[in-house]
Parts: sequence; structure tokens; C-alpha cells
Amino acid sequence: MDDAGADTVFRTFLLSFKGDSCAVDTPGILPGITTYIVRSFDGAALQFSFPLIVRRDLPEETGLDPAGSDGAVSALIECIKDQAPKIPALGPLYGNGITGSMRYHDTIEPYTIVHSDNAIGSNLWKADSRNFCDRAGVHLVIRGALPWPAVPADHDCLRISGQLPDLAEAVGALVQKTPLFPLRTPWLASLDQKLIRNDLAERGLVSFVGDGSHLARTFTQNRPFFRVAGPKEGVSVPFCCPVELDPVKLELPASNRTVTGLGIRQREVFAIAGSNAQGKTTFLEGILAGMDDHAPPMTAGNWL
Repeated sequence: MDDAGADTVFRTFLLSFKGDSCAVDTPGILPGITTYIVRSFDGAALQFSFPLIVRRDLPEETGLDPAGSDGAVSALIECIKDQAPKIPALGPLYGNGITGSMRYHDTIEPYTIVHSDNAIGSNLWKADSRNFCDRAGVHLVIRGALPWPAVPADHDCLRISGQLPDLAEAVGALVQKTPLFPLRTPWLASLDQKLIRNDLAERGLVSFVGDGSHLARTFTQNRPFFRVAGPKEGVSVPFCCPVELDPVKLELPASNRTVTGLGIRQREVFAIAGSNAQGKTTFLEGILAGMDDHAPPMTAGNWL
């Protein structure tokens, strides 16, 4: 038997899979983009991708503005990543059982951005135009890798014919059983950030840095750019606007909370000075990162 057996199994899965909680998202199938199964460059694995739709109407459940729905999808994806090492059926997400499987761990790398209009971190799994929710359900593109010998046998095809639906069902079950309450928080956080960003000009501002923001970043192999790197681990001093700079107070329109921080005003010359390694670049990067919607801190205890 050769790799054609895997192709047959994959096509059968795409055409016939309908699980208890989910199904293949047929309209989302884009051959070679969202949908493929190919042998890895080192020959040790089958890399795959397929679109999945989970039966859950989050817009109806929340009753919130759909503009913030990417926050909830982001939280669901992070929940799946967190649970992947604990649930055997989710092992293909990170190439479990494959020699050198660390190369597939970008799929479960944590991601602290809800949304970015720039094409950064495109190798990471995150809420975007193909990972979203609507009234039909939660749409996710599932990527990963499966162990695959140089000369596959019938039992190898039988194995992957079970692993693919098991993976889909495990993802679907997690999405369905995640409580609504912890999904509302990131939904509102995403919506708040979008609304504030759109309202800055009317307030005479070009940028806003909120008090309590952790601007220092932790870089990883999969998140080497500050816009997608997570908050610094260990000692991380939160930002606080000095009283001398007249802190701005903003009302968060979606969550009905208020936040204070530094507002950089239109037609204002704003200078940042200091010695080496005192955080000038970190602060400027924090201002630039205001173009993104950042996810609120979540833990597995919030999700399940």
C-alpha cells in the first residue's frame, strides 16, 4: 500500500463524517488551503487540514453584538489548545507520537491576540476569517499531523480512519460543553476594544494605553514578533499613567466599565526619553500593539 490509501481515507472522511456535535464544514473546503493531507517533508508524518463546523449558536446564546464574536472563538481555540495534551483524541493537533513532533506545536501555541488586521502569526491557530462563529455554528480549521510509516500497511489506514473522526468529535465536544459565561468576557473585551479604537478620533486622541497593561513581551519559537508574543513571564511591571500626564478616563461601551490610562492627543508632540534598557522601545511597541484586540487572561478553570 502507498500514500493513496491515506488520500482515500481522507476523502471518505470529508464526504461522510457527521458526528454528534459537529460535521465537516463543506462550504469551507478549499483544496490545498484549508483542506489537504500530505506526507511531511521528512517522510515521518501525514500533515492534514480540514474545516469543521460545531453545532452551537453563540450569537443566539449571548445576544451580543456579533462584532465581538471573535473574542469568544479565540477563547474556545485556547481552551482546545490547553486540553490537547490531556485528551488523547486531540493528540494529532500537535503531532503526538511523531519523532520530532515539536515542529507541529505551533498549532497549540498559546495566542494572546483576539484579532489583528495584519497578516502576522499566520502559522498560528487563532480567530480569523476562517475560524469564526455565526448562527450556523462555530467554524474551525483543524490542522495537525499523524504518524505515518515509510511503507504504510492496511492497519495504518485503518488507524487514521479512526483518528480523524475522533479528533473532530473531541474538538466538537469541548466547544459544546464550554460554559457561556467565560465566553462572554472575551466577547465583550473584543467589542470594547473595537469600539474604543473607532472612537479615539472623536475624543481627540491618536492612541490610548490603559493602566494595568503588561507591555513587556515573552518571545517564543512560534511567536517571535512582539505583536503576537505573550505577556512577559515572571516580573512584569504593569503600566500606570503618571498623574503629571493627565490620565484619560474612558467608558467601555460594551461591558459598561471604565478604564484609565495615557491618552496621546492629536497634534501633540510626545517624547519618550531614558537610558538604555529602561523600556522606551517596549513602550512604543505597546502603543503599536493597540492596533490589535487583546484577549483577557483566561484559565482552564474558567472554561470547563
